[in-house]
Amino acid sequence: MNFRTRTGQARRARTQAKILSTAFALFDERRVDQVTVEDVREAAGLARGSFYNYFLTYEHMLTELAAQIGRQINIEQSERFDSVANLTERTWFNVRYGILRAASDRSCSEILVRVTPLVGPLNDTMRQHAAESMRLSAKRKLIDVPSPAVALDLGYGLVTVMIRRALNSGVDLKEIEAAGLMLMRAFGVPEIEARRISRLPLLQLPEIPLRVAVIGNLSTIAQARGRRTIVAISPRHMTMANTSGVTLGTASLALSALIGTSLPAAGADAQAGTDSSAACPTVTPLHGLLPFLIWIGIFPRPVMASTVAASDTSTSLVIRPDPNDQITCGKTAIKTVENVVFSTRTLANGKSLDLSMDIQMPELPGRKPLVVYVTGGGFIQAPKEAALNLRTYVAEAGFVVASIQYRTVRNGANYRDGIADVKSAVRYLRANADRYGIDPGKVAVWGESAGGYLAAMAGVTSGIKAFDVGNNLEQSSDVQAVVDKFGTSDMSKLAADFDEQAKEADNANDNPIAQYIGMAPGTHVLDTHIAGTAANPMTYVKASVPPFLIFHGSQDRLVSPSQTLILHDALIAAGGRSTRYVLDGAGHGDLSFLGDAKSGLPWSTRQTMGIIVDFLKVSIGGAQH
Repeated sequence: MNFRTRTGQARRARTQAKILSTAFALFDERRVDQVTVEDVREAAGLARGSFYNYFLTYEHMLTELAAQIGRQINIEQSERFDSVANLTERTWFNVRYGILRAASDRSCSEILVRVTPLVGPLNDTMRQHAAESMRLSAKRKLIDVPSPAVALDLGYGLVTVMIRRALNSGVDLKEIEAAGLMLMRAFGVPEIEARRISRLPLLQLPEIPLRVAVIGNLSTIAQARGRRTIVAISPRHMTMANTSGVTLGTASLALSALIGTSLPAAGADAQAGTDSSAACPTVTPLHGLLPFLIWIGIFPRPVMASTVAASDTSTSLVIRPDPNDQITCGKTAIKTVENVVFSTRTLANGKSLDLSMDIQMPELPGRKPLVVYVTGGGFIQAPKEAALNLRTYVAEAGFVVASIQYRTVRNGANYRDGIADVKSAVRYLRANADRYGIDPGKVAVWGESAGGYLAAMAGVTSGIKAFDVGNNLEQSSDVQAVVDKFGTSDMSKLAADFDEQAKEADNANDNPIAQYIGMAPGTHVLDTHIAGTAANPMTYVKASVPPFLIFHGSQDRLVSPSQTLILHDALIAAGGRSTRYVLDGAGHGDLSFLGDAKSGLPWSTRQTMGIIVDFLKVSIGGAQH
């Protein structure tokens, strides 16, 4: 490394430190969720737009900090507790220490909650380390749980409950002790032993503030590796926890893992607008806690088929993407505007709900075509933060990408509401085309799973005003292209390719599909008439619908592959334009929230994403110069 390179890296590190120091000062004055990129930029004295030379987005800055906070706590846990022979004691020491240490710095803990409101592992290595501890505890009969993985997720879930409680009202040591007792009981530890472990004395927390330890650790990494990273800063801090009479403002961390976000390693280059390619940024909403919420019954367990019957591929293209050939990002600078409210809805309970979107804009000349991304979530959740890697890749190809939130069954919504929300987003973006550099005549909608269904419905109902509800009604909600990835179509046949047990489970009372589409009169099961008519995209298919690009995995165990096949065939039969790809051996997209970290790999390959980008370029064109 030459002198000029070292000097440039040092200058960059100093600017990053200035940004982070300024951000921490703002966090201490306000809440983390009340600070914006513009606040940080102005307070740090940066030129407009220069923030994005150091961090992809505001969330990226927080994500980097959260990753380092998690690593620092894990280092401290290992130093203190890896020598504890009793694995059950070690588990509780780790959980309790993580809660207290995270809560010792309010701004740090608010960052953790903002980045990962639901707890999950920091990385695969840490997950494996914690899982091995659980496995050994179960093998030695120290705990009695259905599986080590369940035990691990139970630990994550308990800490998440503590986080939420702390955010609302604070938690003291007695409540932490009670949480420990509950955890030991859930692990099947005998009552006397459970009480003993939950009452074990606390270790004194380090005197060095958490954020100073984090930044000091990063400084050491920078010196050792000689890579661009954050150097030591000395921002203000707030001590909120000690070893007696603790009140927690917020808490986060479980076992030896912390956040549900895939991150570059410390010191890795992840800035937008560089000449070198890097892994695309990823965020996995709800990772870690969702299995626990499903296990305890807060969320319904997805119906996973044991077998998937082979479906007709004669009208489709079968591909076998190499899971090792993953997309990369970083060649085009991206500006992101987050939490843009595009509609305010009144729910059935009379409360209001602001629907928001995150907008990614490539820093390229001219107006750009628009792609509206509709996330999946089983009609239960709609996290607009999902698929950040895929969205970033498409944005860097020259498209404005807006990832939207929509109403779900948790809001008392139905399929008509979801379609209306997608159309509202399209109208809002057309009305604000000048602000976001959008070509309003070139709009595509792209959805996955439940979002694939809504994208398909938005596409086939172009020109039908019945679903246009809300603001900007002078604008058109029509779209010029549709990308439907493993979406549903005829909900009454959702499990058509599956084994009998899966079919029976799919018809259970009050399941989310039945709630979202509608229940038959006097029953708690799906109204198959509505599912086959008004809620079915095939009802609206005609030759003039926009072109469709459809994908499905041949081994999808959540949505029968035939769901996209019947829609594809209906489009072709009506004289429409549709191309369907079957990913041989692939499952239902990214199932990392259910513990399957590899399921999403075929969907984020250069081959799969290249097909999507090429289709978008052909269907809605490139940037307008």
